[in-house]
Amino acid sequence: MMKDDVINTTLGGCGMIVIGHRGAPDEALENSWDSFRKAIAGGAARIELDVHLGKEGLLPIIHDENLKRTTGHDIEVSVLSPKDLARIKLSNQEALPLLEDVLNQLLPQIELNIELKSGGKELADAVVTILPPLEARPRKIIISSFDRDLIYYLSQQHPQETLALLWDESDLSSVEAEMKRSQCRIFHPEVRYVNQELMSICQANEWLVFPYISMKDETDPETIWTQLEDLGVDGLCTNFPREMTQWLQGRS
Repeated sequence: MMKDDVINTTLGGCGMIVIGHRGAPDEALENSWDSFRKAIAGGAARIELDVHLGKEGLLPIIHDENLKRTTGHDIEVSVLSPKDLARIKLSNQEALPLLEDVLNQLLPQIELNIELKSGGKELADAVVTILPPLEARPRKIIISSFDRDLIYYLSQQHPQETLALLWDESDLSSVEAEMKRSQCRIFHPEVRYVNQELMSICQANEWLVFPYISMKDETDPETIWTQLEDLGVDGLCTNFPREMTQWLQGRS
């Protein structure tokens, strides 16, 4: 499998693509409908979002395991029920997005990267179950996780899906073994660990490299983007999708 078989979206011929980290969190509340729509309007090629497993197979999109930070309600996502969902609003007064609704409403417009949070294999199976058939998907879907065993599980049980391994450790000695174990073609390292040594390994294996960066660390974005472009990454999960889109367009 070559890189182009995994994904072929680029921005105006530039080498990097723009991935909205939880949408466009610099413009709207993260993982909200407003955030997703602003990422699309800003020109992002893909949105990264987080999904947990609630009660009765509920798949709410939220980063934390508890709802307090973005809703004000001190409730664990794992016990969230459809009845709870009807009464809880995000701090921007929107309803908490569900994965099924996001797939139905946004997939025709933009690629999605679904990061699996709490829920383990049950969450992974539930997510794959509601995805459109491969031949009916208007845009690409990537499933990612920091859990190496969960990515391996998906590679064995759902080999048709496009998987990405997230990495937030300074020790990179086992990256190659873990990627090969799950036959992953996409690597999502934390920005601070992206260097020429890592890129040489990824390029030798023809992996796509889409680093991510926390919201608090993207303080000098254009310097970061330039460094990543020079290293040859394939894109960035950025907190500033509109600005990065404009920056890339200005360099094309």
